[in-house]
Amino acid sequence: MARYDLAAAGNEISIASGTHAAQGNRTASPKADSAVSTAADSIFTSQGSTAALSSRTPSPLLPPHVSKKPYVCRATQTTPRFDLLLPGEPVALDIEFQTYLPIGSPKWIQRLGRPTLRNTRGHTILDVYCYYPTEKGVKKGTPPKRFNVAWPDLMKQHGAKPAQTVEKWIATIVKDRTVVVHDRRGDLTAFQYEQEAFKDSKIVDTQAVYSHLTRSRRPGLALCAEEELGIIIQEDSHSPVEDADATMQLFLKRYPDAFDHKAAQAKVRKERAAARARATGNRDTDNATVTAYHNRNHQAGSSRRNDYNRHNTDKRPAKQAGAGIRPLTGTPAEHATETKGGKKVHWADGLKVSIEDDDEFPALGAMGPGVSRR
Repeated sequence: MARYDLAAAGNEISIASGTHAAQGNRTASPKADSAVSTAADSIFTSQGSTAALSSRTPSPLLPPHVSKKPYVCRATQTTPRFDLLLPGEPVALDIEFQTYLPIGSPKWIQRLGRPTLRNTRGHTILDVYCYYPTEKGVKKGTPPKRFNVAWPDLMKQHGAKPAQTVEKWIATIVKDRTVVVHDRRGDLTAFQYEQEAFKDSKIVDTQAVYSHLTRSRRPGLALCAEEELGIIIQEDSHSPVEDADATMQLFLKRYPDAFDHKAAQAKVRKERAAARARATGNRDTDNATVTAYHNRNHQAGSSRRNDYNRHNTDKRPAKQAGAGIRPLTGTPAEHATETKGGKKVHWADGLKVSIEDDDEFPALGAMGPGVSRR
């Protein structure tokens, strides 16, 4: 950073020196030399040491990545919160626009830039920036800076959502609800894909409700908020969240009984209880079905085991007295041993024990009945 500033300082000195040199040797005087040295001293004095140079604002000659800051999305709710809405609850809508100029049209048209929806309890249902696909030959524009809709806000990589998706979200939210707006001429006509989004909605325009505040019959939202609510909005910039909240407060002041929160919440609780009861009933039914299935399998398995035991018991000879050994059919009763695959198999109380050598296995009779090795 210091390198660029020193170079710029050198250029200024050289320019000053060249200017005096161009005037000719005949004009050179101690006064001119003093001016040059004074300019150089002032430049280096203002810049100071290397540490002071590094603390100054980066020169325009610096690489662009030196002074850039990462973008931070200014939208507060980029996906809709349907769970925050009660059945039939009114919503307030406010939109900050972006503009475009269609091919052959002399007039710029507004469309969604940053729409915001708020409920009656002050919750933000949706607050998101929108981007539109690339349109060949169509010019795009943004509003003045105070409306907080800039090109970085409208980029997908910065959190903006496709305008077509956002319009569908809004159409779903406002269906069968009261939608409160201020100056419906702009907000309700900015939809490019869902032009019939409000066909099943009741529209309340607070500009018309409070039209008596001005002679033009079209008071601005800031004036209505200040006169009726005693709050100041849009002082330095426009925020759709703030505007939507003020719009909803104006509506509730004029129509305090427009929505019964307690009745709506009771209805929601009742529906949730019924849903839990249905889910519990289904689980009980499922559990009973599974239990019956396992019981049937258990009974069938027990029956098969009993049949197997009965079949094999019939084939076994009577238990040998004193030895506690019950050999299989074909096995000499006095030894209770048979050989299979090169291994000797001993039987003790109906259980077989495989060994490699007779010396490793003590007398079966000494182990007592019911004792075996595996």
